[in-house]
Amino acid sequence: MSLRRVPVVLLTALCLLILTAIPSAAAVKTTSAWRDDFNSLNRQTWNVADYGCFAPGNVSVANGQLRLRTVATASRTCPLLGGRVDTYFRRTFAPGTYAARVKFTPRKGSGEAFYMTGASGRAFPSNGEIDLAEILGRQPTVHHLRLHSAYLSGKTGRCTQKADRAVPAGFLSQWHTYSVTTSANRAVFRVDGQVVASYRPNGICTWPFSDPMRAIFSATGGAWQGPPDKSLFPATTFVDWFSYRPI
Repeated sequence: MSLRRVPVVLLTALCLLILTAIPSAAAVKTTSAWRDDFNSLNRQTWNVADYGCFAPGNVSVANGQLRLRTVATASRTCPLLGGRVDTYFRRTFAPGTYAARVKFTPRKGSGEAFYMTGASGRAFPSNGEIDLAEILGRQPTVHHLRLHSAYLSGKTGRCTQKADRAVPAGFLSQWHTYSVTTSANRAVFRVDGQVVASYRPNGICTWPFSDPMRAIFSATGGAWQGPPDKSLFPATTFVDWFSYRPI
């Protein structure tokens, strides 16, 4: 496919610019409780990525689970080819609790994530990004949490509030429920119902986290995630369900 011949860094930047700069007014705005148990892949809600180092063939649903497969390739641009689904231009979620039950598969060079991005129409990072779980194969015992936004001062770049949680070996390869509850003045992260991090506006970063949000699940690797050990692939990220509950 011709898109995969474009340098992945440039392509990723272009996709982010397009997806964050265009308002998602046509998307269904969800303000009541909603849940997807992935008994099928609802294409009215989920887009399947077909660009960069993502391929539709690596996304499937079976036995009530969303499956994102990552495979090794001979490509220098995409040594690992993964899968991604998102709700861009399909469905947005008002402030509340976003949660998913996920089983990651960290391998050397992999990058897996469950995150939300703002649907305000502003470009990243002004629209905001919430990383509920960013899992890197080179750090298989670290659970990365992030709030990305812009600087109140107007300084360029992303302003980040974050936590890097040390977890036991093998923890991330087990089923866990990751969630965040957002409001105008707080974001509370939980794992299996237990609070693991909490943030408030800090006077440095903007706070777009009470804007409508979009959900993303992705599995890829082999770029900033570090050189992969291709003998450890294919690998699959499993998502049992995704839910939203308004505040």
